[in-house]
Amino acid sequence: MLDARIAEPYYISLDGNEQYREMGGFAQLVEELRSSAAFERFYSSILFIEQPLDRSIALSEGISDEVVRLCQHRPVIVDESDSDLDSFERAISIGYSGISAKNCKGIYKSLMNLGLAQLYTRHGPSERDYFLTGEDLINTSVVPLHQDLTTLATLGIDHAERNGHHYVCGLNHLSETERDACLDAHADLYASLDGLAQLHVQRGRIAIGSLAVPGFGVGVETDFGGMVPLAEWSFESLGLP
Repeated sequence: MLDARIAEPYYISLDGNEQYREMGGFAQLVEELRSSAAFERFYSSILFIEQPLDRSIALSEGISDEVVRLCQHRPVIVDESDSDLDSFERAISIGYSGISAKNCKGIYKSLMNLGLAQLYTRHGPSERDYFLTGEDLINTSVVPLHQDLTTLATLGIDHAERNGHHYVCGLNHLSETERDACLDAHADLYASLDGLAQLHVQRGRIAIGSLAVPGFGVGVETDFGGMVPLAEWSFESLGLP
């Protein structure tokens, strides 16, 4: 358990990833966490809950009362249900508190959703804060990750669900020329640790000051000549353990 391993305060989010077909079962799980002494610290550390319901029902008007009741305990947001320009407005009308921001959904849509969150926080029918969260899917360096981080910084989101660096072995997918360029141009974001060029994560944080450059955070030239033709590529080339 996190409680046994971490002495200082910690904060988490719960991502349901559409695993539930109705709210009752999930609401019961949350209630068990909330009422159990064994999970007191764990439950108090939850910042928000993300998309517990399948997208086919998550924005149904008939579940509004259940969503509102759950949000009285912890904010609930949508993610996979964000398929249209009006998805966030529909989610707010049902009772959700927020929505995730990903570059694959569209940068301008995220900016629009930020405006909606601020508008409804100040002038909405209920007294609650609406917000955006951030995640990077499995974006890897250079362009996808840098531009995702730049978008999140623009939106004012200072914490994000990081995935990409868990599944790729540092910057091994880049040529030596491009790795060296990243280490030089973005010495705050990357470091050579144990002989591996990788994200420099310190106590759960990464520094992104060097992304404030033309090119929407990229800052290095892509080494097209160092790329492996698709017909010659193999999974083993990623260097995963």
